[in-house]
Amino acid sequence: MSNFFDILVTRLNYFEPLVRVIDYVYEHKSNGGEIYLNNLIGLVPRFIWPEKPLIGNNGVELGHKLEMLTINDNFTSIGLQGIGEAFYELAWLGIVIGVFLALLFWLIQRLFYVPSNPVSMSIYIYLILYIVQRDAYFALIPGLVLQLIGIVIFFGTLSFLSRFLIRLK
Repeated sequence: MSNFFDILVTRLNYFEPLVRVIDYVYEHKSNGGEIYLNNLIGLVPRFIWPEKPLIGNNGVELGHKLEMLTINDNFTSIGLQGIGEAFYELAWLGIVIGVFLALLFWLIQRLFYVPSNPVSMSIYIYLILYIVQRDAYFALIPGLVLQLIGIVIFFGTLSFLSRFLIRLK
C-alpha cells in the first residue's frame, strides 16, 4: 500500500520533478533549449529531408539525471510538464515558453472561438485540450499541424458526404 501512495505522490505529481529540475539546473546548468528546434525540424516532411533526426526527448535518461529512477530502470520515462521542461531547457529564460503558449492560446481563440458555430467550437475545445494535456512542448507545433490536417480531412470528408447525400435525395 505504501508503494501505491509513493507512486501517487511522486510519479503522478509534477511538483517533485519540478523541484528536482530546479535543483539540477542550479547545480549544473540548463540544457540550452536546443530541443525546442524540434518544433521547426518537425515541420519538414521526411520525403523532403530523409535524414531528418528523430524528434524526441530521452525521458529515461532525464529520470536518471534527476535521480527519480533506479539505475536498473531503463523503461520508465519521466515527463516534466511545460514548466519543468522550460526550466530544464532554458532556466529562468524558460518564461519565454509561457509567453509563446499564451500567444498560441490567443491565436486559437481568435481563430476558432465562435460560440454560435458548433464546428468552430469543437475545433477550439479540441485544440486547447490537445495543448493542455501535453507532457512536453518540444514538438508541439508539428503535433498541432498534424491535428489540423486531421481536422481538415475529417470536416472536408464530412462536408463532401453531406453534399453528396443531399444530392441523392
